Amino acid sequence: MVLLVKHNLIVKGIRKQFPGVIALDGANFDVRPGEVHALIGANGAGKSTLIKVIAGLERPDAGTIFVKGIEVDISEPGAAAAAGLSFIHQDLALVDRLTVAENLQIGNMPSVLGIVNKRELDMRCREVLASCLPGVSSRASLGSLSIAQKWMLSIARMILADSHTIFLDEPTAALGSGEVEILFESIRRVVQRNCSVVFVSHRLEEVLQISHRVSVMTAGQVVATIDTSLTHKTELVQLLTGNQKFETSVDSRKRPTVLGQDVLLELDGVSNRALSNVSMSLMSGEVVGVAGLLGSGRSELLETIFGFRRVESGVIKVKGESVKLRSPVDAVKQKIAFLPEDRKSMALFLNRSVVVNTSIVFLTKFIGRFFGLMNFASEEKAVISVTNSLKLKSTGPSQLLRQLSGGNQQKVVVARWLCGEPLVILADEPTTGVDVGAKIEMLSEFREIAKRGSAVMIVSSDFSELVSSCDRILVMKSGRIINEFSAPFLEQSVLAACFGNAA
Repeated sequence: MVLLVKHNLIVKGIRKQFPGVIALDGANFDVRPGEVHALIGANGAGKSTLIKVIAGLERPDAGTIFVKGIEVDISEPGAAAAAGLSFIHQDLALVDRLTVAENLQIGNMPSVLGIVNKRELDMRCREVLASCLPGVSSRASLGSLSIAQKWMLSIARMILADSHTIFLDEPTAALGSGEVEILFESIRRVVQRNCSVVFVSHRLEEVLQISHRVSVMTAGQVVATIDTSLTHKTELVQLLTGNQKFETSVDSRKRPTVLGQDVLLELDGVSNRALSNVSMSLMSGEVVGVAGLLGSGRSELLETIFGFRRVESGVIKVKGESVKLRSPVDAVKQKIAFLPEDRKSMALFLNRSVVVNTSIVFLTKFIGRFFGLMNFASEEKAVISVTNSLKLKSTGPSQLLRQLSGGNQQKVVVARWLCGEPLVILADEPTTGVDVGAKIEMLSEFREIAKRGSAVMIVSSDFSELVSSCDRILVMKSGRIINEFSAPFLEQSVLAACFGNAA
């Protein structure tokens, strides 16, 4: 099929389903020549999956893609590149030890007998550098460039590769305001060459500043595409939340009665490279959620409390006493537990047994006083006790972790920390990769743990999970806590706050 060439890219009716999840539900999206087209949506809206389909990283279940009016089959990344589509992610994929020109021509350097012809290399790069990186020498080292200039260099490389449509994934996440404007000037110069830029971002102020059109995704669909000059931030937030008036509460339950009001954990003005003047507290018996968009500092907050990140200023207190958490070892001594988002690489030994995975942090509890020998019977009894309390489904403590479902693997991580009777449990995306039933069980277990007098802090991209399971929700943006909500919650209000201005 051939369409009239009015667009660089058209995707029609794209559908993609993963086990138990419809990621894309008939998504439509198009890009015109010479425009900046912003693509926005909350976490889980389907942006990443749509881009992966266009990039050839995922095969759609249904739908059609047209490039320059011609229907194309993009079954792998090479096909996307051949069609003139390019994708720049936050890691940028540049080589530090190479020069600017060498980075521009990686894989295509002019050479004779393996010796690079630097004069020809410079000539190839001169025009695009003048457009995208004016004033930067082709022989400058990559290390001499700012982060904004590295983004501009990546864009220039795509232009040299004859890309007509360039996707930028959160390009301003690590930039200061001055660097953002430098990058935007480069993007404007790029579209003057009749190239197109798809600008993926959570920062609505920047979307309104740089884009010609903006498409809004929710629940796997593009629900609106609007000329940027005809919209404003409030309308975009309303489209993102799927609710025009924010009148209906998603969850009307009453705040549960907590067992105590002891302050277990406090942060007072804590700052580091990821956080800025964060102050908060956790009370015994409560479950607190942390909401925020990509780059908001949600995970970094948990990593700081657990000692993965150093505190540069401010104070952390445990039960009223100032503590120095220089490493996770210090955090464990203070009875702080951490469930990482990537449990398979950071928390589990998949080829070891349930009992080994559960007891490994607190092995000293099971070493006898005489001769320093391991009391395996005591270890197994303790493991059975905590795994039974979490309703772990396994054949027994000797079963290998890799034989368990994702939800039961996550329960083993929780069981591990329960062996140490934690005061505070920090859970980063604890329900990722588990089915709906396991999610409900996991969130219920956090509530039961809190009822016994601990405090639980949950980071989740699924705001409905936070609304249904938390007593309070902290909203983060740019490394700061900008808002706080108490149950009962309006899910739309929490989402709107994530996109709103910092208070």
